[in-house]
Amino acid sequence: MGRPLGKVAIRKVIESLREGPKSWGELKKLGIKERALSRILTEYLGYWGLVEKTEEGDWIWYEYKRTYDSEREYELAFEHSGKLIEGLDLIPVAVDLGDFFRKSQYGLKGKRKANLAEAFRLHLKTGYPEAYERMIELQDLRTGRERIADEIRQEFPKECRRVLIQSPKDLGPHFLIEYLNRFLTNEGRVPREHRGNMKKIANLIRQDKIDRIKDNKATTTNIYLEFTSEIERIRMKIEHGEPLLGLCDLCPKVSVLPEPQV
Repeated sequence: MGRPLGKVAIRKVIESLREGPKSWGELKKLGIKERALSRILTEYLGYWGLVEKTEEGDWIWYEYKRTYDSEREYELAFEHSGKLIEGLDLIPVAVDLGDFFRKSQYGLKGKRKANLAEAFRLHLKTGYPEAYERMIELQDLRTGRERIADEIRQEFPKECRRVLIQSPKDLGPHFLIEYLNRFLTNEGRVPREHRGNMKKIANLIRQDKIDRIKDNKATTTNIYLEFTSEIERIRMKIEHGEPLLGLCDLCPKVSVLPEPQV
């Protein structure tokens, strides 16, 4: 029999897993020795049915692993998952352009879809760690575009104002960088009314900023494709009868893992 496991180490593992499923590599980052970590997962948390290893090799906290005591409980979870599909379509757009769907101008129907999208985001966080990580990366890239746009607006206030005044307020920074990238790379069409301003800005802008714009766009495109592919895979699983993994505030009450037999 090994040495008693430290309470601090056990608490670290529990807190990490309650944030969402974790791979072995992610859990090792907690700073716990591998042998002790293995014992915590198998001899302690696993023994008491608090964690389970998925087919993909991730460790999942019992609250996020669904089992159903009856057909009715399965139907409730499946119906809930189907309702969230309505908000699923907003997820890829929202992470790329910003959380503009909550604005009052979109009305009650838009707010409903935004709330469903938020619930779906929580399912991603607690049930699909790789997809959620891609989403965070896209949000960071969006922040990077906004930072570059702010710098350009300070250098070329008149030219940028002419572009942004014709765009919805929340989409302005995105359009500014998107049009600049199209002008610089000839990938996509720049509206006629903006070509002159884009040419003037592109001719005066520093090369390091041009490189940042191109790098951001290329990285965003690659990650966005990965993310949308994963979202589509989740959608297909729902449509073929598999309820969502993870939890959200709208989840119906269903049973979790049965108590382990001693």
